[in-house]
Amino acid sequence: MTPAISWSGVRFRYAGAAREALRGIDLAAREGECVLLTGPTGCGKSTLLKTANGLIPRESAGRLEGRIEIGGRDAASIPSPALRSAVGFLFQNPEDQLLCGRVEDEVAFGPENLAEPPGVIAQRVEEALARASASAKRHSPCAELSGGEKQRVALASALALHPRVLALDEPTSQLDGRASREILRALAAMRGEQGLTLLIAEHRVGRVLPLADRLVVLEEGTIRGVFPRGRFGEAMPLLRELGLEAPGDEFPAPHAAPISIRAEKPALVRFRGLCHRYAKESPPALDDVTAELRAGEILALMGPNGAGKSTLLGLLAGLLRPQEGQIEWFGQVRPRLSLSSLTGKVGFLFQNPDLMLSAGTIRDEVALGPRLLRRPPAEAREAVARALEGVGLAPLAGRNPFSVSRGERLRVALAALLACAPRVLLLDEPTAGLDRGLRQRLLADLRRWVDEAPEERGIVLCTHDTGSALQCADRALVLREGRTAALGPAAGVLAGAGQGALEDLEPAPARMAP
Repeated sequence: MTPAISWSGVRFRYAGAAREALRGIDLAAREGECVLLTGPTGCGKSTLLKTANGLIPRESAGRLEGRIEIGGRDAASIPSPALRSAVGFLFQNPEDQLLCGRVEDEVAFGPENLAEPPGVIAQRVEEALARASASAKRHSPCAELSGGEKQRVALASALALHPRVLALDEPTSQLDGRASREILRALAAMRGEQGLTLLIAEHRVGRVLPLADRLVVLEEGTIRGVFPRGRFGEAMPLLRELGLEAPGDEFPAPHAAPISIRAEKPALVRFRGLCHRYAKESPPALDDVTAELRAGEILALMGPNGAGKSTLLGLLAGLLRPQEGQIEWFGQVRPRLSLSSLTGKVGFLFQNPDLMLSAGTIRDEVALGPRLLRRPPAEAREAVARALEGVGLAPLAGRNPFSVSRGERLRVALAALLACAPRVLLLDEPTAGLDRGLRQRLLADLRRWVDEAPEERGIVLCTHDTGSALQCADRALVLREGRTAALGPAAGVLAGAGQGALEDLEPAPARMAP
């Protein structure tokens, strides 16, 4: 039987890169099969997926060798519109593929460009939105959606093309636990009903493994192992060797700091009764939210997609203005505190790190903040070197930020913040797209950054990952539909994850290492 898609001797090197991103890939997927791709951050998963529908080499500078076939046809001979229709693609960052103002128009855009009849377009839009659990947002502006909601809309847009192959790059990375389960169930149903071939790149194999027929493990652009269903257990030692998460692994013990010590610390930021709407007719994105971040504390900000987490971070960072309520930074109410006075003291990591990158090299990107803050040259150089080393990017300092993986770009943006020596970090999904080893290292580094500082620091950490929150956070603030669902010590609050008012959160890991 002719494979739905195949790669033979495929190699690819990005323009200006010192080494190949793909090195001799031989792989095939049959119709209706689900192939799960995993490997460390930067191993080539995203690059391999982009070769499936022509984004590489047609939209990326570099040299591609080997042969890729779609249904037995040489992909190089297939016109781009036909190739993009045959192979749907979900980007790791959904904002990279959203073009229209409203959700409904976004999902209809693909079929319209294929000149489908209006009745067919309407039916496809309705079906795709339902499959992606996004029907409730049909008439919403795309700009007002949360990261997870944008991910579902991007998936609906891909499904509306009725592809034969669907390539998904970290499809659950920005989704809460409930939404992840819904999306995976929908993909399983489509695979059975339509014979859809699925190529899924994912760090957290435990989520997708029940859906997979084969597990393919990559490292540094090569295939380290291919494991069919029934032999997945044989892959677990390799996953652990590469610093990846294997189902059943233990997690680091929950962080716990003496409550009495935390209670005595001054508040770095305090907010009371915050309310915000994006439009008069829309429901409130935030409704009467009150909490504080104390010195020496990491506050986990959690909740389902669309709960208001990114809105709250935007208000704290000064990107949005509260319509009701009050924000107090370092003992001063914000209306009397200029945003410029917070520069260098408060760092904000966007959910999409690409919005923060502008320099030609990673080193220059990290050096930009200290230079704008007019730090002495020697001090700035030391801060840049320390920040790059701290996030593990010193070997890539001369690379263009957009030539590395999304997980690496996220670390570039974080290093740029750390080089400015802020007192408070506002981090929006900083572990998304990171493998287990990098994720745990980052969380440990953030905890150390707070605990070992000569001056008092704090972090508001927005995350969907219950395990990450338990590993490093002192307290957790859980939002639901813009309101406070829970606030208190992280271990106590997150013990209820997956049930009751916290049903949308992933349950806490079953085993936590001592």
